[in-house]
Amino acid sequence: EADDFEKLVPEGDAQWNSLRESLNNDPLHRLERQAKFEGERCILMSAKLISPVIEDTFTVGYQWYVYMGF
Repeated sequence: EADDFEKLVPEGDAQWNSLRESLNNDPLHRLERQAKFEGERCILMSAKLISPVIEDTFTVGYQWYVYMGF
């Protein structure tokens, strides 16, 4: 959705660039990015730990893990 909006803004628009930079660097946005990164890291780590136990290969175990919604 954000990409669609950026297509409407002319390139080199100093006001838009300033606003986008401010929004991308505010504390809440940084916290959101950090939480997303940590969540993805935890999912991958737990999938790596259990996938060999529940299936023959990591790939199949990971697919099972994601399919189950963990």
